Amino acid sequence: MVIRRARQPIFVIDANVVNWLAVIAAVVGMVRSLIEFLRDRERIDAVTAEVLLKSNREALDAISQANAARARVRADAERDPAGVMSDDGFKRHD
Repeated sequence: MVIRRARQPIFVIDANVVNWLAVIAAVVGMVRSLIEFLRDRERIDAVTAEVLLKSNREALDAISQANAARARVRADAERDPAGVMSDDGFKRHD
């Protein structure tokens, strides 16, 4: 009769080591999530700033066009004050 001994595992992982590895993995996961959140927030802020800049430029262009039109009308009125009441094609019901 041959009696065999139970095999001993080559590498034994202690339960405390597993717990610490789980904690470390959770912390790394949280840090990764925070970094991704901040990166996404930075991208959103950059896009928002770009959209606002474009909107402001369009508004300034519209204001510049309106100011130029007003200056042309004032120049025409100063050059020919009698022509202010001339027919310009727009009819009002007076």
